[in-house]
Amino acid sequence: GFHGLPEDHTVSSVMSSENISMVIGQGEAINFNTGTGSLTDLDISSGYWLRLDAADAISDDGFPYNINREYTLHAGANLVSFPSEGSFHIADALPDYAEGHIQAIIGEGQITINNDYYEIDDSTIDEGGWSGSLNKFEGLHGYWILSDADFSFSYNLDPEDMLSRESAPTQMAEKPAGLHFAQSSQQAFYFVDESVIKEEMVENGDWFVSFCGSV
Repeated sequence: GFHGLPEDHTVSSVMSSENISMVIGQGEAINFNTGTGSLTDLDISSGYWLRLDAADAISDDGFPYNINREYTLHAGANLVSFPSEGSFHIADALPDYAEGHIQAIIGEGQITINNDYYEIDDSTIDEGGWSGSLNKFEGLHGYWILSDADFSFSYNLDPEDMLSRESAPTQMAEKPAGLHFAQSSQQAFYFVDESVIKEEMVENGDWFVSFCGSV
């Protein structure tokens, strides 16, 4: 997601790195290798997936920086940006009426679900809270927001609520040594009941990995 975009917000202008092979939005994409696709302009309210041939960083100047930007969601999955720099706890950043309609929020390799929509038998989880590995919104990140209705909202972004790096560590466990994988836009998530793990001690930070052959 973007804080702002330059006046020329075409994909070819903003995504000028030679390492970017594809930009994927919600229901549209462009393939730079073939020059095909329906995505031509970037939307400041939208999030995007980038497919890279090598690690890279993109920087540019843009406008407007507006933390009160309104987002219009439809029932279902919405790929949106986050309008602020820094990090904010999800529960603090979402107004109450928005939380009442949001079932889950998905980031890159992370997810959080609204406990009001899912029955989770865990006495350590507060009713009405959020469960999962995603615990904060971050600037320059995009998110899939799953909604049960059409509605509009603006994030609650009080600068005093911005988190320091020390106060908001990621809940994603460190990747085990020797495990290599490519992050996919077609990601899936599983919430595992500890009771289904037989004769194995499960600890916080453990990874569950499945293979198809050697992949």
